Amino acid sequence: MITNPTPTDSVLTNTPPPKLGLYIHIPFCLRKCHYCDFFSLSSSPESRTNYINYLVNNITSFPSSPAAPHCNNALVDTIFFGGGTPSVLSPNQLNSILTALHSTFTISPSAEISIEVNPKTHADYSALKSIGFNRLSLGLQSDNNAILKHLGRLHTAEDFFAEYNIAQRYFDNINIDLMFGLPHQTLESWQSTLKNIINLNPAHISTYSLIIEPGTPFYNQTLTLPPEDIERNMYYTASQTLAQAGLNRYEISNFSHINKECKHNLKYWTRQDYLGFGSNAHSMVNNVRYQNSSELEYKTSIEEVVTPSERVKEQIMLGLRLSCGVLITPKIQGKYGDALRRQELLGNLKITNSHAILTPRGIDISNVVISEILNFD
Repeated sequence: MITNPTPTDSVLTNTPPPKLGLYIHIPFCLRKCHYCDFFSLSSSPESRTNYINYLVNNITSFPSSPAAPHCNNALVDTIFFGGGTPSVLSPNQLNSILTALHSTFTISPSAEISIEVNPKTHADYSALKSIGFNRLSLGLQSDNNAILKHLGRLHTAEDFFAEYNIAQRYFDNINIDLMFGLPHQTLESWQSTLKNIINLNPAHISTYSLIIEPGTPFYNQTLTLPPEDIERNMYYTASQTLAQAGLNRYEISNFSHINKECKHNLKYWTRQDYLGFGSNAHSMVNNVRYQNSSELEYKTSIEEVVTPSERVKEQIMLGLRLSCGVLITPKIQGKYGDALRRQELLGNLKITNSHAILTPRGIDISNVVISEILNFD
């Protein structure tokens, strides 16, 4: 364990313990999608077993790692199993990883414990619930079978709806991943998808625009994509439709019912500490970033020490993604106050007594707005 209290610990000073998030990367997929640039690969039962053994050993040996002293007495309040496709593992394999986490860290009884699920893996939702998961993220992307096939997804819309009907018997906190700006997707088909998914009444919906990344099959293909103005209307349509259904936008791409925000992802956007275990996973602890190599028997190295000036830049870049905006601290005001006011005059920001918030116009060109703020002279 890395959490033995000493007389100077928060336990005896009546201050709350620091919070910590854990990310677990499972790099296995049934088949890689045509748009995906995450580290993932197909696998045999033997390679999955070997990886889990290596991963468990890496978790239980964490107290001897360089980052461990900064995690002493931390309370883990979020755990996220991502990939790849974590649901390719059996409940027993997943449980062995959770057991290692519980033996190494102090985990809050109310911790948010999430797992990404592909509908085609036909997960045992009852077993997932019984071993400790309390949040699911189901990858749908589209309910149009022709589009799903073009994306390289193995599941059909019918597979998804059947899986959701089972999953919701055991979980009341389910996210559904959707994508827009897809090949051959129209505004009308996107509206239909939103309507069909809203009828399921999920707790959370993520809506991401397709980005063509180098190294993916899509990168070397000629794709029929929606025009830029249609793609922008798709985002507006999602925001308006989901808001009418009671799902509030709390981040540029994420919508939820009250108190159903993804607590783990909020750690990334608010620069809280998190540890990543598994191939190609990242960590940030005490303003030091660590990166695991992209191999099954991965190694961890220090990626960078985040300087005070870089921390302020990250606060702006990440904070502006949130619907509540970025808190205007004295450091932000001192260095970027003029830049923020300029963007307000351009109609890209709304500035309150304490926060800078992107306007709808600002969201459209958020990358440009953030770049101009950080490079303002």
